[in-house]
Amino acid sequence: MKTKITLIITLFVSMLTNAQPFYTFNKLTATYTDVVNPISINNNLPWQKHNVNNAMYWDYTLPFNFKINGVNYKFITFDGANISLLSMSTSEVELYGTGIGIADKSAATATTSVSPIGYKVEGTTGSRIFKMQFKNVGSATERYFYFANTYYLNLQIWLYEGTNVIEYHIGNHNLSTYNYPNEEPITNFGFGGEPSSGQFVCMLYDNPQTPLLGEYTDESQVTLTNYGFEGYPNSNTVYRFTPVTSASIGENLFDTVKVYPNPTTNYLILENLNQAKEYAIYDLKGSLVKKGTLSAEDNSIDVSTIATAVYILQIDQSTYKFIKQ
Repeated sequence: MKTKITLIITLFVSMLTNAQPFYTFNKLTATYTDVVNPISINNNLPWQKHNVNNAMYWDYTLPFNFKINGVNYKFITFDGANISLLSMSTSEVELYGTGIGIADKSAATATTSVSPIGYKVEGTTGSRIFKMQFKNVGSATERYFYFANTYYLNLQIWLYEGTNVIEYHIGNHNLSTYNYPNEEPITNFGFGGEPSSGQFVCMLYDNPQTPLLGEYTDESQVTLTNYGFEGYPNSNTVYRFTPVTSASIGENLFDTVKVYPNPTTNYLILENLNQAKEYAIYDLKGSLVKKGTLSAEDNSIDVSTIATAVYILQIDQSTYKFIKQ
């Protein structure tokens, strides 16, 4: 299966200049270091999702613009289980940065948390890093379904100003043998919305030590073998997701022509197109889906009838990747 996927991608790249994914993925190794003097998110109190006594909801306005697929996400939230980025114009994006469902390890009667959560912004304007830290957190599945409290993990989520890079830093943990049958696949690292509703999602799969990156916009693209993995990455592992921008050999039309909205449901608008151009839209297998002619007066493409998926728009030798929802 992996060989077949690689062959398809290779053939498609040979057909279209610069047919690239939305993100590139790198697995790195770096010594995990606690954030110094983070600002407390839970105010040292026990936390839990949907609990009358310990329920929490935290939101924070990022001090810089952070973009995913061209959309600016200005707010980050944590509700005791989910970490989400919010924008003013589109659906939220979840950050699957913990791998498993997490829980506070504090005793039921505790008044002070043993699983502190905090954040800090470091660096100078233009190259700042937002760091969110989870310290000594446990497994929600173990805690609430198996009534045990043995697992622990430490991790951080980093968001980079300017480059829009997302990193997940894995600290000390005892999850190497983590396995509960009602979680398939057990571990999810990535980010995005829900493919079942046509939203874009990046998800690692295969195995935690040499993961592969999958990108999906439709539920039919997701299987048990390409969405998540069993096991947990080693301590001192960094998962880095870097956005890819379209760039072809020589002059790139899309350096001057702006395409929006992306993702889209009905139309693609091409702004600053000052002459007639023929276009073609391909799926990621290299099959032609739609073609036509654009001009300065007629600068929109109707994509309402094509299936939900990721596509490549080609004009001359320049390519642009977009999501049809």
